[in-house]
Amino acid sequence: MNYFYMKPDGEVGGPVDETALPGLLRSGAMKDRLVCREGADQWVEWNPPSAAAPPPLPTPEPQSVRIIDFDMPFGNLVMLLVKLVIASIPAALILAVVFAVMGGLFWLLKGAILND
Repeated sequence: MNYFYMKPDGEVGGPVDETALPGLLRSGAMKDRLVCREGADQWVEWNPPSAAAPPPLPTPEPQSVRIIDFDMPFGNLVMLLVKLVIASIPAALILAVVFAVMGGLFWLLKGAILND
């Protein structure tokens, strides 16, 4: 526990417990905020400690999700699958072009190697 001596109105007073200093400051008994820690010989200006930050929130533990039942009307399921097929058409076209180009290059290389 820290004890301070204070200078109310220019006179030395104390020792005063550190927890009592904010109350003395609010009441006006401590006007110039000069304090001297017990055992020290230098007077310093005392500033009240700022409000402490709240403690951090605990991190939640990871939760697993398990699907037990999936209830979807048959018509909605059919529409979902149709949309899935339509969405995959551009990917299928791109893959077809990539494989055609690779096949053509392979065919040209094969012909060039066998004709030598």
